[in-house]
Amino acid sequence: MAIRPLSMLIAIAVLATTAVAPHAARADDVQYDKELLDLGGKLYKGAKMQKADVKITKAIKREPDNADLYVKRAISMNKQKNYEQAIKDCDRAILLNAKSAVAYEQRGYAYDRISDYERSVPDFDRAIQLDPTRRDAYFGIVRLDGRRRTYIHGVDYLNKFLKLNPNDTEALRYRGDFYSHLKLKKQCFDDLNKAISLQPKDGHNYQYLARGYYKFNDAANGLKYNDIALKLLPRDPGVLIDRGMILVLRGDYENALKQYEKAISLDPHNHQAYNEKGIVLAQMGRQQESNLAFDKAIQLDDRHRNIYYANHAKVSAKFGNLDDALADVQAMRRSEGKTALGTIFDTKTFAQTIAQYSKLITLSPKKSEHYYDRGVAYVCNADNKLAIADFEQFLKLSQGHDETTVCAVTLKAVCLRRLKREPEAIKCLTDYAPRFPAESWEKTLLDALLGKSSYKNLLSSSEKLSKVISAKCFAGLWLLPSSQSEQGKEYLRAVVESGARHLDEYSLASSSLHPPHPAKTTAVK
Repeated sequence: MAIRPLSMLIAIAVLATTAVAPHAARADDVQYDKELLDLGGKLYKGAKMQKADVKITKAIKREPDNADLYVKRAISMNKQKNYEQAIKDCDRAILLNAKSAVAYEQRGYAYDRISDYERSVPDFDRAIQLDPTRRDAYFGIVRLDGRRRTYIHGVDYLNKFLKLNPNDTEALRYRGDFYSHLKLKKQCFDDLNKAISLQPKDGHNYQYLARGYYKFNDAANGLKYNDIALKLLPRDPGVLIDRGMILVLRGDYENALKQYEKAISLDPHNHQAYNEKGIVLAQMGRQQESNLAFDKAIQLDDRHRNIYYANHAKVSAKFGNLDDALADVQAMRRSEGKTALGTIFDTKTFAQTIAQYSKLITLSPKKSEHYYDRGVAYVCNADNKLAIADFEQFLKLSQGHDETTVCAVTLKAVCLRRLKREPEAIKCLTDYAPRFPAESWEKTLLDALLGKSSYKNLLSSSEKLSKVISAKCFAGLWLLPSSQSEQGKEYLRAVVESGARHLDEYSLASSSLHPPHPAKTTAVK
């Protein structure tokens, strides 16, 4: 759509200053121009945006039952990061017009920005139901899936969107990227190469192709396409960060560090650059500098705060500073995020961990991740029945879309086997195995546990994906209460010997080899 003259857009935004006869809100809540959905990006800046808001507010006073006006102001509020007011305006718009797709979309966006995901996703879903063409609603869900790493769920939504818009290159990039996380190589490169064929001069297409090769451990091709992306996007910090990660794959830490420094010089507020810098400094043995980088990442970004706390905790644990690591874990708990990477360090903390998650579940009974994390603590504390209940609740709430689904399924089966409920344990694995793609690591793991594939094959495929510790942990837990207990112990000892870098696996393995006396715990319904 061609950009309209500024005066016309201002007129559209404020609906003119003269009185307009009231009218019933239309079912589709006005087909907003693309320019209006991008309020503030090009046209409304500073005083102009505030002036427009004043005039819209005056129009609302004249027409208090006009849903369109509230939505227009909500769009402006979102652009100004005034999310609470945006939510209030959307609430009013929806009250006036329950079929306003844009109102649900904008409210979903506002909830997303304040990290209230339990409300943002239903709003995005409702917007799509009312208007299946709502691109921003699809991408609101997809971006959240990327942050949560719920890639299967994200692919489902991208499939729906691409069915309507088969040549949308951004959607193809996202789906290709999600396929790479799911280790579906052919599907990944089919999507990314199609994006390039549609827009060969878009540097982001080459950036994502380079990422794809990185995910499949092909540093040579990763650098090849990253070079093209850099030529087209020479000042894009994201491309430099990607280059650093590919160089890390090659073991070239010094040059990787230089890429992160360049990215920070271009964007001093880039939290991801500081996080990756912290990781590479830790690999170089420069712990103090690494911790400073993680501290900066945590300071800059609330939405990824727990990932950075987790990385900070892992670095502290790696260097033997368990007090610092535990401090990071407590910080993660306070922010109520997912803490599976670092909740349990030794058997002394199991009861405390269970108590912490019980409190969080009382406050947020629909957050699936809390049930998973408490379930892990119950397993470590040998509370098998309570662990089963928590994993069942996790699977019910997450609907099998969370990345930890296979972990919950396996641990539930392990607990059933410990309780000598072998048929139920086998059924648990059998029921979930078909839900995972044939080539996925998750499917390979469950096939090995069910005896359909060898553990040698599992470890071989896990090595390519850097999942050997996880594979040995789950295989060991499964084999320990069986006739193959010695093999199980061997796997678990290998996990323990790897140290606390893999904190959940370390805790599960060490507690299984040296079972604690279960503390008296109470399940929270």
